[in-house]
Amino acid sequence: MKVFQITLMAFFLLAAIPSAAQNTDIGGWLSYSLQHKLTKKWMLEISPELRFNQDFSQLDRVVTDLSVEYKPIKPLEITGGYRLALRNQTYNDRIRHRLFADVKWSQKLHKRVELFYRIRYQNRFSDFNFQTEENRNSNFLSHNIVTGKQIGRAHV
Repeated sequence: MKVFQITLMAFFLLAAIPSAAQNTDIGGWLSYSLQHKLTKKWMLEISPELRFNQDFSQLDRVVTDLSVEYKPIKPLEITGGYRLALRNQTYNDRIRHRLFADVKWSQKLHKRVELFYRIRYQNRFSDFNFQTEENRNSNFLSHNIVTGKQIGRAHV
């Protein structure tokens, strides 16, 4: 019993010592997506987004994505798009452009569980002479658990 009491006392004494805390700044993204089905296999989507930081007190950037999606067969989606990002004045490159292309395969594992695999190529640049700032290939694997209403996605 004495070992427990000594351990508990040491814990409270150490907890009372001032320590450096992590940054408590929170931010958030507010976004909306508007989709228009052109045909059975083609869809157009626009997604405006506001990104805040400094505890939601400072607008960090405004982003708009415009994309076209093609579904040649049921589990396969091919998407191409353009992103315009207007960043806060504190950055040197205030306006950024991005071209991207995705190929996504989805597979229903159960009536409530769906698995997605996406591969993306993107090219980011800050002016229209297309001098590349960043070329990036990325892989993305996630699952979606459906409960009658879509509540979100969990990323793996």
